[in-house]
Amino acid sequence: MYQRVYKDRVNKEESNTLMATEEDFDFGTHETLVLEVCDEDESELEEPLCNKSHDMYIDIRAMRDAVLPQEYRQPELLSLIKAMANLTVKIDVSYVSRMRPRNWQGKENAIYPAYEKRGERTKTSGSGRIADVYQDDNDDIRCHCSACGNGKSADRESWIIQVFTATHVVYDATEAEHSECLVFYDTQDGGYTSFKLVKKLWANEAGDLSLLAGATCNRGLATQLGIMIRDFNKLWKQIRENYVKDHDANDKERLVVVVSHPHGQPKKVSFSKLKRRVQKQIDKDKGCFYTYEACTCCGSSGAPVYIYGQDWFQDEIVHSGKNSRENYSTTWCP
Repeated sequence: MYQRVYKDRVNKEESNTLMATEEDFDFGTHETLVLEVCDEDESELEEPLCNKSHDMYIDIRAMRDAVLPQEYRQPELLSLIKAMANLTVKIDVSYVSRMRPRNWQGKENAIYPAYEKRGERTKTSGSGRIADVYQDDNDDIRCHCSACGNGKSADRESWIIQVFTATHVVYDATEAEHSECLVFYDTQDGGYTSFKLVKKLWANEAGDLSLLAGATCNRGLATQLGIMIRDFNKLWKQIRENYVKDHDANDKERLVVVVSHPHGQPKKVSFSKLKRRVQKQIDKDKGCFYTYEACTCCGSSGAPVYIYGQDWFQDEIVHSGKNSRENYSTTWCP
């Protein structure tokens, strides 16, 4: 019964969402934060130059029902946003790979992010989402902290942490080896922890989505993240089931929530209504990406994007970029 209702809901979603094709889409630019040298201060350099309004950002500590649209003031949604924020990370990359292409997906008028910085020790920053944490003694992914000898202490316990982000944030294995994730970077007081990324597990350049792996020897952090992932998965599944059963759901404009690190600063929440679902051909597969107006800035690339009622296993998307009219996500091929 659930499967039949689910298929009906998917068909309704596709028919009721404004559809477009990639051919008539302006990919504009992307929103990594690029600094000239690795030790520049992000807030001093970037934010004063930004011509976007920052009034629509919400500090995660101030997140409550009252800031959501009236029709979306639900305890489980508020809990989901907070759980999503717990798993959102800032990604700092200290080297730009020489392998970055010149053009965005072969388009002559679109330069690939950080192309002009290839081969340089330049700091770039984006956002991402922790997707899994686990132990596998047979895997060569080890913690790269100084206590672990930068990955050489095989006798020390390690937990592997998987992170989704945009491909243009961490382009390849070389950049992954020069990357670090900041966890719980919620305030300016330095109350966060970090772990080194080690490996690129897979990436889809055309869809701009990638999965990276890092590791930690911190048992407490691994346990905490495991609990947060479990809570997050439980919440989105609960909302998805309610959405599928709600016969009036398609009469409401769907909410889009983004949690990111704009300007490389503590995480912020923004939201808007879903605008369009755009079809995209990737090799032999047909996927789609989504557009929205939730506030984003440099540093927001790779941030998790949640569309109310989505099945996260069918639509794993993060923030990709913006044009003069709207923001858009990465592409997922189910």
